[in-house]
Amino acid sequence: MTYHTRYLSALCGCAVKAGLGATAGIAYLLTGSVDSVGMAIQNMAGTITGLICDGGKEGCSLKLAASASAAVQSALLATKGMRVPSDNGIVAEKVEETIHNIGRVCQAMVMTDVEIVRIMADKAT
Repeated sequence: MTYHTRYLSALCGCAVKAGLGATAGIAYLLTGSVDSVGMAIQNMAGTITGLICDGGKEGCSLKLAASASAAVQSALLATKGMRVPSDNGIVAEKVEETIHNIGRVCQAMVMTDVEIVRIMADKAT
C-alpha cells in the first residue's frame, strides 16, 4: 500500500491504510476465505478512500473510529458475498488495481496537501 501512496500524502493513513488492513484481517478471521478478504478490501476502498489528513491532532481519533466502523461493516458485507462493483469510482476488478488507483488519487492530491499545510500555517501565525 505505501509503495503506491508513499509515506506522507493528503489521504489519512490511519483511515485508509490501517482501515484496509483491519478489514482484511477481520474478514479473514470471520471466514478464512481469501475471496472474502478481497471483497472486504474492495468495500473498504469504496467507502473510506478520500478522507484527508490535516495533521495529527485530537480529531484523528474520530477519523480512526469511522475507519474502524467501516472496516467491520466492509468485512461483514463481504462475508455475505457483497462487494462494491468494479464500475464504481476507484474500485477495480482486482484488489491490486484498486490499491494502485488509491495511489493515483494520492499523487493527484499533491496540491490538496499543499493547501492543507497553508491553512495550518495560517492558524499558527
